Amino acid sequence: MTEPAWKNFETLIEDLQRAFHPTAVVTRNERIRGRNSESLREIDILIRQKLGIHDLLIIVDCKRRTRKVDVCGVSQFAELKDDVGAHLGLLVTEKGFTRGARNLAQRREITLLTFRDTHRHGWNSTITMPLLVEYWNIIPMIIRIKHSDGTHKDIQSEAELELTDRSSGRPLHIIDILRHCCSREKDLREGNYAYEFSCGDSPDQQDLTLHLGFRSKREFYFDRVKFGFFGLQDDRRNIFHTQALSTPRINIDDVRHNWPRVKDFSKLPKTCLCLRAYDMNPEVPNLSRDGDGPGVRFKFQFAGVPISLPTNLDLELSLSSNNQMEPTASATKG
Repeated sequence: MTEPAWKNFETLIEDLQRAFHPTAVVTRNERIRGRNSESLREIDILIRQKLGIHDLLIIVDCKRRTRKVDVCGVSQFAELKDDVGAHLGLLVTEKGFTRGARNLAQRREITLLTFRDTHRHGWNSTITMPLLVEYWNIIPMIIRIKHSDGTHKDIQSEAELELTDRSSGRPLHIIDILRHCCSREKDLREGNYAYEFSCGDSPDQQDLTLHLGFRSKREFYFDRVKFGFFGLQDDRRNIFHTQALSTPRINIDDVRHNWPRVKDFSKLPKTCLCLRAYDMNPEVPNLSRDGDGPGVRFKFQFAGVPISLPTNLDLELSLSSNNQMEPTASATKG
């Protein structure tokens, strides 16, 4: 059974609060007896945080509505906060708040937060990452089975082969062997390459070798990839709270058709992240796939802890080997 949208929203905000308060005790739908009402009050998300010798009580109310939260919504939450004796109250929505609601929240010391997924909402992020894509087109030129007596057979289709990895027993494909060959080349260059592998397990196949030849061609593309956020925006303080920065999904077809091709390396930034992509089949780009479609997505966490950034921050992100961000891959021009 599909969970209702409001419940999914509460779960999403709960996950964010757990990330923002890693040492706190976070619970859902807990009931607390009110000091004034003397009745049990249900809290969407309750956070108990130890601060020195003090015990802080933080309550979070999640409002998934089709319109902005108004004065009435803030007033009701402020009454709840006072009744349960919370030290801090966070009111979270997707649609934002009216001006009157913001004014009242400031007077009643309520923190208003708007959930944002900048990729989904189409924000024009100014935080960018310089990314150099090293694209390799690997073209098989010859696949041949050769006997020790010199006779051979050229393979026209992979369907003619049945390859198995001797160590693991798993099926092998030509693309697997190509990846292995490319990874063995510490300084892969454009040109022609040839490899041979012993094959055959039965006595009448001991003298067989697989000859594989391919041509490699390289292209470089460069662009500044915009980072997005997934978290909570505090409009009054002009701050965005997030657990990580992430890029949109990067697809090699989009890179080759829309990114500028590098012709002069002296014009590149001194340090940038480098992504190497192998295209083993011109018709099916072989870029890593994850999630709901082709492409890769970069996600960075600042030492594994949440961060708060100004929403108008203009930052150029460079990565170096001693950076606290993951991954710490970098490419520096010589």
